[in-house]
Amino acid sequence: MTTFITGNTGLSTGPHLDLQVYNPATGSYEDPGSFTSFLTVGENNNPFNYEVTSGRGMRFHPKTGKYKMHEGIDYAVPEGTSLNVNGQHMSTWEDANGGIMSQYLVQTEDGARELLLLHGSGSNKITGTGAVTDYDASSFTPPETPQKPTDSQAEAKERAQNYKEMSKAQLNAAYDKMRSSDANKAAVEGMKMHKAYFGK
Repeated sequence: MTTFITGNTGLSTGPHLDLQVYNPATGSYEDPGSFTSFLTVGENNNPFNYEVTSGRGMRFHPKTGKYKMHEGIDYAVPEGTSLNVNGQHMSTWEDANGGIMSQYLVQTEDGARELLLLHGSGSNKITGTGAVTDYDASSFTPPETPQKPTDSQAEAKERAQNYKEMSKAQLNAAYDKMRSSDANKAAVEGMKMHKAYFGK
């Protein structure tokens, strides 16, 4: 169980939590509506029960005005709320506009998912780096998991480039080796290997 503290970086829509769910096995986002069961509120672990202020789907972005996909669901969670996440903390990072975001790995009956909690307070410890501001399935790449906290973005990009140069047999061998030592890391890197192989 880990804690995420909400902030007030909700642009023109006021304080809220933007909850997104990413499936590393498929490389795509899913409807986060059924994943609020992984969240409780405060020291007493009260149920997560907040009004939806913006659903998942196409919308005009409140800052840019562009009509684009909103992969998450916005909930009217007040600033400074402590949310307990029933999952493994992977990383927290800051986007170019100063928004704090955290990533958690949770287990479901049909595999692992990554919960992405957006619009956090600066009280959340930043353990990763990044400047990703467009959260749609075509542009978002999850940050590195904390098993190797010294990995830089340059090293991550180098690994991704190496995947493109590897054969199917080499990728399978690398994935099997990674899975035997760190299944969580393999879940993220395996998706990158898959995209690299089929993107040649």
